[in-house]
Amino acid sequence: MRRNITTLVVILALLIALILIVKGIRTAISPVNEHGDENYIYFRVNDGETTHSIAERLEREGLIKSDTAFITLARVTGADKRLQAGLYRLSPTMSSNEILDILTSGRIYTNRVTIPEGFTIEMIASRLEEAGIADKARFLELCNKPHLFEGIPNEAKTLEGYLFPDTYEFTPDTDEEEIIGSMITRYKVVYNELSADYDGDLSEHQIITLASIIEKETYLDEERPLVSSVFHNRLKNGMKLESCATILFIVNRPEGPIYLKDLKIDNHYNT
Repeated sequence: MRRNITTLVVILALLIALILIVKGIRTAISPVNEHGDENYIYFRVNDGETTHSIAERLEREGLIKSDTAFITLARVTGADKRLQAGLYRLSPTMSSNEILDILTSGRIYTNRVTIPEGFTIEMIASRLEEAGIADKARFLELCNKPHLFEGIPNEAKTLEGYLFPDTYEFTPDTDEEEIIGSMITRYKVVYNELSADYDGDLSEHQIITLASIIEKETYLDEERPLVSSVFHNRLKNGMKLESCATILFIVNRPEGPIYLKDLKIDNHYNT
């Protein structure tokens, strides 16, 4: 009888201990701030980084309660073998399970931004700053130093015309030089495809300059071949382009009337 009581006590003690352990684990992997505001923290997992290192940094950043519990959970679920490098957006309101799910999914956080056709470098810089992607002043500073970027013609004084309009995705820690590099790379791909069969006398820089003027001269695609023909004939005959678009570019107006004083501006963009 005494032996049965002893056995029962041991079993109860083990059950209580197991319940406490499970409760402790559940608490350890629960959100740091379950009912708080969803404030996001950008967290980068580096190439080849160990689960131990990741867990330590997550705890240090206030994103998990226990690095030990996180490591144990990762090993038990096999997530420690599926962690992917990249920048992630995490929150203290997330549980360790949720964080592991994100870190193994590869759902890297990026900012998406669309640069429309016809945007000047000034307009691109403003759009990127508004999206929280780049510092406008730094972006423009680099755009005025085209020699820093590979593949840009020596004649180019700025990167005007060399930043391809498209939709891009950048991580928040992408610097301005990398952003510009991505846009130039996209430009190069498209330019090389379109100019493969060109056998005219214009240089790459002249082609881009003229194309930019034609694009601004009219917003209708069907009119651009005609505008292009007019400008090419003027160049062939040694005439001035006399483009309204270049005057508007000088005075920094996207559209509107052109005044006599505008035509007299001494500027190399004045055609």
